[in-house]
Amino acid sequence: MSSRETKEPPFDLTRRGERQASSVSPIYTRGSDGQIQSVGTGIFFAHGRHAFVLTASHVLTQYINTDELLIGGKSVIRLNQRFFPSVDEDAYDVGFVPLTDDQRVALSDVRFLTTDDIELTDDLPQDLYYVVGYRSDDNAPEGAPTQVIAGWSVYAARSASADAYQKRRLSQSDRLLLMFDRHRLYAADGPVEPEPEPEGLSGSGVWRITSDPATDRLTAIIEAHTDSGKLIYGARFGILTRSLEEYAAGRLA
Repeated sequence: MSSRETKEPPFDLTRRGERQASSVSPIYTRGSDGQIQSVGTGIFFAHGRHAFVLTASHVLTQYINTDELLIGGKSVIRLNQRFFPSVDEDAYDVGFVPLTDDQRVALSDVRFLTTDDIELTDDLPQDLYYVVGYRSDDNAPEGAPTQVIAGWSVYAARSASADAYQKRRLSQSDRLLLMFDRHRLYAADGPVEPEPEPEGLSGSGVWRITSDPATDRLTAIIEAHTDSGKLIYGARFGILTRSLEEYAAGRLA
């Protein structure tokens, strides 16, 4: 759905979401009872000669050792393997799963983002952003999926004030705090119906809106939403890219 939260000039969120959709995927779990549920979103990322799935750390720690974890493009792959969660999820809730060569081949139809696609800066632009990911209520497959046939969602959001960071004792260089009110959404023709709370969007990507959709850059990964759904918490990429470099150099045990 194309939507915006303020009375800014209209921008086509649907077109922007379509540009990014092939780089994200829902993450499914299959429990011992065979039940399938959508629990988060993963981002496909390549760094050096390695490929990864990035997501919120709590999605991995909560399910990867108990349920079958599934992700994919047109073909679904199993993701139960060694993973690297955040050391402290309360401080920085993003983790990653290194992919095998076979898994990367099976994901030949997805787009792997690279450092050229991300925004690495300590500045905090007071700007407009959008989130692309997969809501749980839109993605509840039956049986054992062999293909991801899922509906992505795009949300507009605005960066919070510096005071909001100080009040919550958040680092502006490590985190991105976004204002989002699902009961106050607008499209080009005026108000639209309230959206459901963004359940399942943990691990989704946050892109900063620029004058040209081709120059939008991935800025953060969604960790959580809170304050009655009016705030979205994101982790910026500085800490994560350092961890990926440590892994690529063989220094992560």
